[in-house]
Amino acid sequence: MTRRHGVRHRAVVGLLVLLPLAGTRARAAQAPRATTPDAKALAKAEATVIDAAVGELKKEYAAHLKNPEAARLRPQCNYFVEHPVQLSPESLLDALERPAGDDPHCNAYVKWQLLSGAPEKFDAKNLPRVLAVYEKAPAPPPRFGLSQDDRNKLDVLLLKARKEDDAAISTRVEERVRRETEENKPILAYRDALYARLPEGYDSIVAGFRDAHERTIAAAGGGASDEHAGRVVKDALAWAQSGSADPDQCAKLTELVAKLRFVRSPPYYSRAAWRYDHLAWSTKTDAVYSAKKLSDLENVLRETHKLGKAQQAAQRNGSRNGRQTAGQRK
Repeated sequence: MTRRHGVRHRAVVGLLVLLPLAGTRARAAQAPRATTPDAKALAKAEATVIDAAVGELKKEYAAHLKNPEAARLRPQCNYFVEHPVQLSPESLLDALERPAGDDPHCNAYVKWQLLSGAPEKFDAKNLPRVLAVYEKAPAPPPRFGLSQDDRNKLDVLLLKARKEDDAAISTRVEERVRRETEENKPILAYRDALYARLPEGYDSIVAGFRDAHERTIAAAGGGASDEHAGRVVKDALAWAQSGSADPDQCAKLTELVAKLRFVRSPPYYSRAAWRYDHLAWSTKTDAVYSAKKLSDLENVLRETHKLGKAQQAAQRNGSRNGRQTAGQRK
């Protein structure tokens, strides 16, 4: 990572760490879960069903590792669609909070499929738990060619290469990237499914931006066409235009969006190319956002903040005038 990229990365991470705190502190305490004998029995029965599902899904993933072509992974989040059962959001969250193995790919695959039993949107009372699960989801693996270890190995590969080997070597790298991208799909799919089930609002949007930033830093987001990043920007725009956006939250989100416009992934090795008298690696960086869409969002957030502050001032003045009039009448 270059010094410039490192500075921008740290600045954005700092904002992403701090932004959710205001919303978290303001939340009311969660209602206690029922502890009646019937509720306990139901929770135990649901845990048994979920444990069985986890076991089956782990078997699916193990079979896929042995023979990827013969035992393909589920392309959709549909385990509980195929095995219909009524599960409480709390029981599902209990399962999502537990580790499902040491392999992050298997962990993500199992939990992604468990989300097929979750509601379309979790209730707001469960938001703190879902946000915590989202934040602890397996991280997007770095793109091949980004780490220093990858670069060292790729540099060695070129030492004895001939000029005419550039296309073959580049094809090998592209194939490696394609293979790893396929292997990493469950991780991104799990994160996508978690974000989609977050209740609408400021905290969820900040969590979505955090996810998109982590994908950017790993060069794992798919570039400017990244669907997750586009979805978060669209949701942020809808929230800002909903009429219920808090002006102070708008100000914080504006600051974050303004910085994100300039964030790109660290440079990674992309292709082998002939330079003067030797083969060398061409580097590339990615940005998962459309700069124009982020600029448009920033403008809307600024206007919403300005309008919200003006409305708050008008309300304060109206209340003050009302008290003065009441005092004069007395």
